Amino acid sequence: GVLGLTIGGASAAERNVIGGNAQIGIDLRTGGAGAVVQGNYIGIGANGLLAAANALQGIAVQVGQVRIIGNVVSANGTSGIDVWGAGAEGVRLLGNRIGTDANGTVARGNGNAGITIYGGARNSLIGGTGANDGNQIGGNGLDGILILGAGTTGTVVLGNRIGTNAAGDLALANLRHGILVSDDASMVTIGTSAPGGGNLISGNAGSGIRLEGSDGPGVGAVSIANNLIGVDQSGQLRLGNLGAGIDVMSGAGWSTTIGGADAHHRNVISGNGQMGILLWVDAQPVLVQGNLIGLDIDGVAAIGNAHAGMDVRSADNQITGNVIAGNGE
Repeated sequence: GVLGLTIGGASAAERNVIGGNAQIGIDLRTGGAGAVVQGNYIGIGANGLLAAANALQGIAVQVGQVRIIGNVVSANGTSGIDVWGAGAEGVRLLGNRIGTDANGTVARGNGNAGITIYGGARNSLIGGTGANDGNQIGGNGLDGILILGAGTTGTVVLGNRIGTNAAGDLALANLRHGILVSDDASMVTIGTSAPGGGNLISGNAGSGIRLEGSDGPGVGAVSIANNLIGVDQSGQLRLGNLGAGIDVMSGAGWSTTIGGADAHHRNVISGNGQMGILLWVDAQPVLVQGNLIGLDIDGVAAIGNAHAGMDVRSADNQITGNVIAGNGE
């Protein structure tokens, strides 16, 4: 592999414009462990506004310790960023715009997911708690973030805006779910109690978060905490996902927690086009604790989900300490 590889840099003068290629924009499948990819326009033109698509992924990574920082990765033919395989350990994605123009105001979606983590990739970090660490992920043709596959473990998703514009007050919908965790992926963290650790997951065409089952052990060991799901960045106004806020499908959900014992873990799950939380038939037992479902961030004003606050169709769940009000049928 290539050691010490840097593609781009922190200044506009160091920026590469990488578009119009017949395959992948940046290919780190067989070399480039430890590379830094920073400040580039990948699939977007030099003015940062118009598409200049690469036919496949914007960035493809199968090696470890890669840092992808402050790029615009948009309008590519398949995924914006693919991270896959057991060799792809410790990849960090910080401060990128994925599926939008450089201003974060207009959709320039990648054809599939904005980010895909799969095939045994481990310990990927998407966003962070710093002021500029979060990614904006909107306008993509499928999910904002897709995490899938047995052995795909340790993915952490912090401080991102998924399905909205850069300001977090208008929708730039991903055309399926905000985050989809599927096919036996496990040990996924979506938001933490740390300041800046929560995600804004709103405005998507499907559900905010979906955990999807499989014929194997199923998706599990997922923690969902301190997120705004279906409201704007202030937590005061409706910016709903068209589906549920969170749905846990058949076979998914072992050792999964939605919320937590204190206010720092609380999710606001309000304003969505279906139910706030759906626990589907044969979903595995889930702990749902301490959330606001159908209310604003202060727990005062109603921002109801269109259907039930919670629709529970599976057994042995623990549902405790939530405030559920203002919802529809």
